[in-house]
Amino acid sequence: MKKDKQHSDTWCPIPFVAVSYHPMGALTRCMMSEELMSYDLDWDNQSFQDLRKSMLNGKWDLPGCNSCKSKEDFNITSQRERWLFGKTRNRLSEDAYDNPGLINNTVRHLFLNFNNVCNFKCRMCSPKYSNSLIPEQNFIEKKYPEVGKRIIDEEHKKQIKNINDVEQFLEINKHKLKNVTQIWITGGEPFIGKTLYNVKDMLYKYANPEKIFLTITTNGSKVDVNRLQEFDRFKMLHLDISLDVVGNMFEYMRSDGLFTWYQMDTFIDKVSKFGFGNSKWFKFSCNSSYQMYNATKMKELYEYNHNLEKEYDSKILTNQRVLIGPAYFQARHLPEEIKTVANEKIEKLLEHQWLDQDDVQNIKDCQEMLNKKSVEEEWERFKTMTRIQDEYRKTHLNKYDNLLSDYVYN
Repeated sequence: MKKDKQHSDTWCPIPFVAVSYHPMGALTRCMMSEELMSYDLDWDNQSFQDLRKSMLNGKWDLPGCNSCKSKEDFNITSQRERWLFGKTRNRLSEDAYDNPGLINNTVRHLFLNFNNVCNFKCRMCSPKYSNSLIPEQNFIEKKYPEVGKRIIDEEHKKQIKNINDVEQFLEINKHKLKNVTQIWITGGEPFIGKTLYNVKDMLYKYANPEKIFLTITTNGSKVDVNRLQEFDRFKMLHLDISLDVVGNMFEYMRSDGLFTWYQMDTFIDKVSKFGFGNSKWFKFSCNSSYQMYNATKMKELYEYNHNLEKEYDSKILTNQRVLIGPAYFQARHLPEEIKTVANEKIEKLLEHQWLDQDDVQNIKDCQEMLNKKSVEEEWERFKTMTRIQDEYRKTHLNKYDNLLSDYVYN
């Protein structure tokens, strides 16, 4: 832990050294925040200066920093802490932590969202990140106006298909790219369209790709594995596949059947083979947000990835995170009987000797959240939303999880 460069108890390096381009066309403080800071793409406007000043003075800037503060209040590792004390810190040069100023800081990191265009309809997502959810949300607000008003907060009511001109953004800021050492691209779905490959070409032209750790978070359905070789000039290409759960529950939670579990399993197998032959510059992970729907299924996810590791003799990361928002998806709101099942499976999972230190910490963070005090109102919101989405999607939870379905519907 390098507290010599923490600067204050609430300080985070990201608002000082990173630019975050939100799917709705504005800058935010980081990829974890929903608060839109500036539509004019001015990284040093008064809002950012006030944020940086609050951090240096040891004050939490809320609600923008709510994700990290909530996790730390729950005694769960936050993204802020990962940047300060975790392996993520190594992807920024050490001088990125020196002398943070209110303006004119050197850009070291980019969070890039091309748009909110996505073919998936993940139940914990919103139209701001997937335009495919717009018809469903319109249905909810029209047929169940009181439910929509209660469950869908004001920030999630932007129901437009938005396309960011990321290429123009990079062209204007090309003089700032030489010191960038990490980029995280997510969506929407980044592999829809040609923007990703055009951005890659621009980074090859204006940045130092051999110094850049490039992470692309994808749902996997549009990835052409044969074209991944085009990214081999980067120091590392990290393909972070959003999975959340293995088996048919994947279709219920994420793809709404558009992309089947068989297709995802086949795709992951193909990526594993590619990674085995390109391990010097390529790695991939399966990410998961721990929440209501997959609270009892984390063991299967880790074991699925471990079996791939054994087959291809290559490390497959399990990027396990605790979901904070929307709040009614938090695993802590589950009934005690389901929590008991989840805890038993977590304890069985922790018996595996092949888990590394980071795996154990992430699993224990999930268990910490699971066993926090529940809020009955949030559980009721979850049940209501599940039933309405099942109605709209013409499916039923009991096809995928009998235990959870019994509590949601009975």
